[in-house]
Amino acid sequence: MRKKSKWMIVVMALIMAFSLTACGDSEEPAESADCWADQYAALIESGEAREFADYDSMKATLDDIRDESGATYVYAMSPMKDGKPSLDGDATAEGSFAITVDGSEDPDDWGVDYGWEIQFTEAWEGTPAAARSAWNDSDTEQCWSAFAPVYDEEGNVICLLGIDFPCTDVIVDNPQWNRDGDSWNGFEDEITGEVPETIQAMMDDVTALADKYAKQLSHSK
Repeated sequence: MRKKSKWMIVVMALIMAFSLTACGDSEEPAESADCWADQYAALIESGEAREFADYDSMKATLDDIRDESGATYVYAMSPMKDGKPSLDGDATAEGSFAITVDGSEDPDDWGVDYGWEIQFTEAWEGTPAAARSAWNDSDTEQCWSAFAPVYDEEGNVICLLGIDFPCTDVIVDNPQWNRDGDSWNGFEDEITGEVPETIQAMMDDVTALADKYAKQLSHSK
């Protein structure tokens, strides 16, 4: 096993240090009108997509998370219903998830269908979860994704916060954990083999990062 690499130290430091001013602050919850979760519900219900009045400020919040965390991409996802992002769509393998608010330098189009993966359902049911493998962001760079639930005032999950974090230095020593690589181990819904400590640490750290920020976007419970 390699010694802890720089990304692990950076991630853990960020989890300890950064704190956005948002409605998930357990000491002083924000007023409902200022809560990102409330804005998100209003966004989806409006049907206005990126023409929604608060969209730019909502994206700016995710941009801040991306900049602070060192993530490659930060975005919100909702299950599809009647071909559109919904607050109560099918979050099982029978349905698909769509990207909505995209805190990226080059955002995907509104409502892009991201299909379904087991970690989407796990997060929608309340348990932050990581993907079972990394993926290629470019010919030379890989990312690992994790997802966490964002809650409204009544404790309902209204979307998922997704974080894609760079993991090239981990995958270079563990190429079988890259779904886009020739030596991919094929793990999707279930991991049936041994997980290297560096891979488990990557999954745990990115999941913790997604959970931390999702809580800050949510109403306090």
